[in-house]
Amino acid sequence: MTTDLGPLDRLADRAETLAGAWAARARASTTVGRERALLRLLGVNGLDAAGRPLAWSVVDRYLGGGPDRLAGGILLPFAIGLAEYDLTPQRLALDIASGAVDLGLETVLLREPDRRAIAEEEANRLIGAAFERIDANRTARTELIDVLGEPHQPWIGATIGEPDLAGAMDEARLAIEAGADLLQIEVPIGRELSERLR
Repeated sequence: MTTDLGPLDRLADRAETLAGAWAARARASTTVGRERALLRLLGVNGLDAAGRPLAWSVVDRYLGGGPDRLAGGILLPFAIGLAEYDLTPQRLALDIASGAVDLGLETVLLREPDRRAIAEEEANRLIGAAFERIDANRTARTELIDVLGEPHQPWIGATIGEPDLAGAMDEARLAIEAGADLLQIEVPIGRELSERLR
């Protein structure tokens, strides 16, 4: 037996259509934070010569070449750069951060179908390797927990609210002494933890 709720059904249909449109837009778009996370997934870590997080510096330099670059993302230009220069992700990232390599040329190369195919193949290889690394880490963690055990749950956590490093250290120490198992440190959106700790 079905019940026709009239206007409520139409409202639910419209909401579902709108949610589908928003979800499609979210899947087809990116953010600066997502691009940084993608580079970290590929193995880019550490700091640049100026002491800024390397993934941040690479994305910042890439986006400095034009406002339209964010929409296309950094993965394919980065992947074709790896293939062209025969470098590791970390080495290419350091070269981009220093200004020795500009991914603008690689962005132009992606217009050629054969180069784009090479970039897509390299990107798939890198992402596959990243997932294998994640799976291996998960397996190692599970094995370690089997050996050492895990604290009783639920875990007790605390949020560090102090904005400066010295105060945050004191607050963290007090929380740990009080029995906190986890600490949450809030970092403003768009900023990296190492930038916050300067």
